[in-house]
Amino acid sequence: MSNRESSRHSGHPHWLLELVTGGALEVRTGEMDWLRLEHGGGILYRPGTYHEERVRAGVCTSQWMFFDMAGEDLTESLPPGRSAWIVSDPDGLALQYVEAMRALPRITFADQLAAHGHLCQLMSSILSASATGATLLIREQTALTASVVDCANRFMRRHLADTCRVEDVAAHVGLSPSGLHHAYRRLSGRSPMAVLREMRVEAAKAMLLRGSMTLDQIAVETGFADAFHLSRTFKKQEGCSPRAFLRLASG
Repeated sequence: MSNRESSRHSGHPHWLLELVTGGALEVRTGEMDWLRLEHGGGILYRPGTYHEERVRAGVCTSQWMFFDMAGEDLTESLPPGRSAWIVSDPDGLALQYVEAMRALPRITFADQLAAHGHLCQLMSSILSASATGATLLIREQTALTASVVDCANRFMRRHLADTCRVEDVAAHVGLSPSGLHHAYRRLSGRSPMAVLREMRVEAAKAMLLRGSMTLDQIAVETGFADAFHLSRTFKKQEGCSPRAFLRLASG
């Protein structure tokens, strides 16, 4: 778009993300006056948002895309009451995903799968962005932490029978213990050690139902110090003892 051109868009039924790659773009919506966006910036419009764009000098280039995927998640996760959000993408992470999608020919099924993967990564970076007022800050470390919960959970499941400390999980995902705790709680609403205890109790329940192991053996296999430790944690989480659970399950 050059300084001789401007555009107006209204009522499109999809989300629209536009990221500036060169020059400067000015945009406004019904709730925001003219804002200047340069390389490293962009704007995300909610479906149905009226907006105008203009270039005051030179030529502006941008990458843009319409999408529907994760629309409900975006609506629930982004700060409410807005029709558009300014996107700050200083690491070029969102731009990288958009450019990768647009570069794929989508001729083969593999191309389509690859494009879908880039779209999932883009949505993850937006959903994990830090929100300050009307601005969404997308940083590489922010998007990477979206995989922290899954990575930590996989590690904890593999080490249910071991002495698995928060330091061990943190080292596996490449964070400090404090960094893991804050990232995990921010993304899941819970602490990793609380989830580990639940995993151990769930594993103990499955072993109880098989009926081939003593409580002491189950405690060893699920990472509890002994049968007493298992019973105490089990009752706190399930509201009954392991033996009472087994009686109830047996009808």
